[in-house]
Amino acid sequence: MATKMNLKFDKYWCKFSTIMAIAVIFYPRYKFHIIEWAYKKIYGSSSDLELDLFKGKLFSLFEEYESMNEKSKGVESSSSKVDKTVDSYMTDFDDFFSCEFTSGDKSELESYLEEPKLPRVGDLNVLEYWKALQG
Repeated sequence: MATKMNLKFDKYWCKFSTIMAIAVIFYPRYKFHIIEWAYKKIYGSSSDLELDLFKGKLFSLFEEYESMNEKSKGVESSSSKVDKTVDSYMTDFDDFFSCEFTSGDKSELESYLEEPKLPRVGDLNVLEYWKALQG
């Protein structure tokens, strides 16, 4: 029975581990450290290889997101339905955000991952945390 359960776990883990791992990275108390820990527990001696594969997927996904974000900025600026005051306000925010977090050759993702983790004590509302970083 345990063998059958392990086969099912492996089947579904392979399909969803990347998405779950990416999601947990954006929890500021864990970031990439929990992925390193979990992959060592799950993959053992091959964890370094699996981590490298995961990092490749993570940064590839982020690059795709950046590319889509750049394309949507061009579409938004040509839209006549956008309130010009709000658009101007958000463009100012975009300029501030890009200067603040993309210094040097590091992407926003790299900068986020290098920041220290938040302590695991006390309550943390993740949605409020990310909302506060926007404004």
